[in-house]
Amino acid sequence: MDQLSTPKAGRPHGLGEILNDGYALTDHVVVDENHTFDGNNDVIEKLITGFKTFKEGVFKQKPELYDKLRVGQEPKIMMITCADSRVCPTMLHGLEAGEAFIVRNVANLVPPCEESGQHHGTSAAIEYAVTVLNVRRVVYCLNSTW
Repeated sequence: MDQLSTPKAGRPHGLGEILNDGYALTDHVVVDENHTFDGNNDVIEKLITGFKTFKEGVFKQKPELYDKLRVGQEPKIMMITCADSRVCPTMLHGLEAGEAFIVRNVANLVPPCEESGQHHGTSAAIEYAVTVLNVRRVVYCLNSTW
């Protein structure tokens, strides 16, 4: 696989920009229908198979929805929820693509809004959802123990 190093200051935004000094991306896989399996990446193979299944199934069954989403998004709500892998907010609430603008993070954190010029993902997402996407509701979802 190609090796990607941490971009230096002044380069375009991306994962490499947020890596601490001394860390680098050393492996990546392009997940598309042309990828061939080598038998060593069960999780990656599941992602690719899932993508193909989606593309051939739901995507083709709802062309009007995905044609509309190609143009832009107009979600009515924003959801802030936990990044817990056991919870899928769209599945849990029966939402389709485009119905909710979702932010997931550890412990549903919503840090105070600061004008420090630093990257603040959650507050930036809230501002974008409210001022650009014109969402009508911001829903803060908590999960509990099972």
